[in-house]
Amino acid sequence: MLRISKGEIVSANSYGVFNEIYGIRSINKQFIAWELATARNTVGIDLEVNSQPSDRIHLKIGPVETSFSIEDISENPIIIVPPVDDGLVTIELNPPIDGATELDFEFVDEDIPEGENWYYLRVSELGGGLAWSSPIFVNYKPK
Repeated sequence: MLRISKGEIVSANSYGVFNEIYGIRSINKQFIAWELATARNTVGIDLEVNSQPSDRIHLKIGPVETSFSIEDISENPIIIVPPVDDGLVTIELNPPIDGATELDFEFVDEDIPEGENWYYLRVSELGGGLAWSSPIFVNYKPK
């Protein structure tokens, strides 16, 4: 369940839900309750809130309770590992709707072990979709 003390929940959409018995159970302007289960897939809820960046948002997942603000997640996500599951919960801001559709970057593995290593690229989409590249194999031999 999630509760916002100031401001309001404007909209909420669940994604990755594979069965109609799961999803959002109840919602109003300050509160949302849901039930989600995974089959090793990504599930979640996208929320749109109207609040000040410093307003507190309270989250309870099983025995884990936390409180955060939009300011708290503006730079880095919050990761929660509930003790009742082997998954994790990521609280993060969605990128702007008019965000990048292309990205150039460079990655240098500073601690690559000798021998065959593999890497892949994972893309997270709005709405919870994920895409992975095929593995990229690198056979590293130190100079």
